[in-house]
Amino acid sequence: MNERECILLLEKHHVPENIVRHVRQVSRVSLFLARRMKRKGIAVDVDLVRSGALLHDIGKLQSIKEGKKESDVSKRILEKEKLPKEAKIAYRHMLSQVIDLKPKQWTMEEKIVYYADKRVKHDGIVPLEERILDLMDRYPPGKKTILACAPAMHAMEKELLEKAEISAELKGLL
Repeated sequence: MNERECILLLEKHHVPENIVRHVRQVSRVSLFLARRMKRKGIAVDVDLVRSGALLHDIGKLQSIKEGKKESDVSKRILEKEKLPKEAKIAYRHMLSQVIDLKPKQWTMEEKIVYYADKRVKHDGIVPLEERILDLMDRYPPGKKTILACAPAMHAMEKELLEKAEISAELKGLL
């Protein structure tokens, strides 16, 4: 799906503007990483990264209204829209997935979107550590889980930045 088709799908599902700004920024970070990796000869589907990043939070508001897990709602919506790869990315972007699944079970596209989402606070790009602290502030009951995930998030960051041959400052993007 191209960007316009993704935005239309977000509108169809009444995704609020603040979430749209967030997913656009996640897409920007994701595409930066994916394109760098592709230039380095790493197999990555740039179009899937784009659509996965733009659609990863499609069920966020609906999940709050239904009192269900965002990952399940987003996955369900995207599967109904016949977007199974994007559904898997949306399901995998949730915080604890980084420790719930073995790294070999992740596609490169899933890793990129997961990591990019953890670098975007609202619609601003921040260091991973700042985002981890932000998540602990916003979700105090989840602090223990967030702390448990932090080493795996840092390991994923290291892997992706090495593959893209860039630093955590994301020079060239910022």
